[in-house]
Amino acid sequence: MRLPPNDWNWFLSLISIAPPSKKRRQKRLAGRTATIQQLEPRELLTASMEVFDGSMQLSSYGNDSFGTVAVGASASHTLTVTNVGDETLEVDQPSADMGFSAQGAFPLYVDPGNSASFTVSMDTSNAYDYSGSQLGIPSNDPNYMSGFTVYLSGDVVGVPALSLSEGGVQIAAGGSDQFGTVNVGDAASKNFSISNSGSDVLNVNSLTLPSGFYTNAYFPISVDPGQSAQFDVEMDTSGAAAYSGTMTLGSDDPNHPSFNVTLSGTVESGAVPSMTLRDGSVTLGNNSSDSFGSVYVGSSASKTFALSNSGDASLTVSSISLPGGFSLASGTSLPITVAAGHSSTFVVNMDTSSTGSRSGTMEVDSNDSSNSPLDVNLDGTVNPAPAPSMQLSANWNSLANGGSYSFGTVNVGDNAAVDFEIDNSGSGPLTITSLTLPSGFT
Repeated sequence: MRLPPNDWNWFLSLISIAPPSKKRRQKRLAGRTATIQQLEPRELLTASMEVFDGSMQLSSYGNDSFGTVAVGASASHTLTVTNVGDETLEVDQPSADMGFSAQGAFPLYVDPGNSASFTVSMDTSNAYDYSGSQLGIPSNDPNYMSGFTVYLSGDVVGVPALSLSEGGVQIAAGGSDQFGTVNVGDAASKNFSISNSGSDVLNVNSLTLPSGFYTNAYFPISVDPGQSAQFDVEMDTSGAAAYSGTMTLGSDDPNHPSFNVTLSGTVESGAVPSMTLRDGSVTLGNNSSDSFGSVYVGSSASKTFALSNSGDASLTVSSISLPGGFSLASGTSLPITVAAGHSSTFVVNMDTSSTGSRSGTMEVDSNDSSNSPLDVNLDGTVNPAPAPSMQLSANWNSLANGGSYSFGTVNVGDNAAVDFEIDNSGSGPLTITSLTLPSGFT
């Protein structure tokens, strides 16, 4: 009988070989031939495989779920095969489909009573709901000649991922950002950027700031995957103080539902500007008034205002807002910078192209925190242009327009002269541009 090498165990389990009797051995010694005395039934040696996921035993054609995991997260299960048979178990490379794969040092050889493990991983590179994927485990277990089959499932879901930066520098959750040291009245602002590196829309529901910091941004905000949104945070520099506290961004990022950053900064009462506004010798305080008076249509109406800086830091006038009917003179450039101990001027014109009253508030904004904005109420009136009114008389006799005057009858050579008087009873200057006389009069 010729048997394949791997079937000797099976063959030997069915037979036993007994040596021949001594007498017959002597006769056939030269041939060295074994005699089969009898066949005895023996128990067949086989491998028997059990499969576990952790402590849970899996059945062939049963289910194993990877649950719900986030895109990009690790999703793997360690499966253990145990040989409860009495022959070495051989496990070849498992086959997996639809988003799953098996890794291990295949083939696995597992002696009776021992175990070996391999890893099954789920693809989490994209959001997907896996259901009904098959894992086939081939082995020499005669009970699973067509393989031990497990139905795998798992749900890969997209999740948002919040990251924060300021000035292009990434800030980790639990990190810090410093506003440094500034003087009273100086600007102290930082622009933060929220980025969503996740695979789902990021909803930032709230922003909480510590004492001494404020923002004009509105929350909640939504950030699409791969996009970003900005917001500004300013430090209060109205007075000397040292600030430190936690800024918290509340969002639906499952890894950082509360993204905390420590903010700090110091405001010193160092060099500061001090602005004074004057019209001529008159100092104009906040909410004071200044009048352009009454002028005629078409006339010039302007005022030159002086800005003085009596502080010990540079003064910057960033804007000058004027009411309707008033304007800055042509060529005025903003911002206006005034060094400590120096002065500068700007000119405001009132519109005189039409009659009427002008009034409103001039607002001067500067880095003088104690005097900004400085509001001054401006007013003025534009009246109709004055008109002359001419009256003509001769020898105190009023002459009407189109009237006549007689020199009477005189002799040749006599004096014949009359003085005419021109009077202006109007409100404007009268200009006599010409005098035309008839023939015979000079």
